[in-house]
Amino acid sequence: MTAAAINGRIASSTVFKVSVALGLLLLVWVAADGPQIARVLAEANPIWLVLAVVLLMTQTVLSACRWRVTAGEFGQSF
Repeated sequence: MTAAAINGRIASSTVFKVSVALGLLLLVWVAADGPQIARVLAEANPIWLVLAVVLLMTQTVLSACRWRVTAGEFGQSF
């Protein structure tokens, strides 16, 4: 394969992945009544929203650390 063919396959693969992701997001938006969720979020207190995002990020980092320790116990390293 030539470099151009490889780049073309990578580009089409990326377009496919992005298309699937956007399609799934649209499906969730419609199924969950996206406009109503947007209205509720627009009326929400920004401090609580920021706090929720910070707590979620903290929980994600702590979970990743826990899995790193667990993997280390099984001889896996990252």
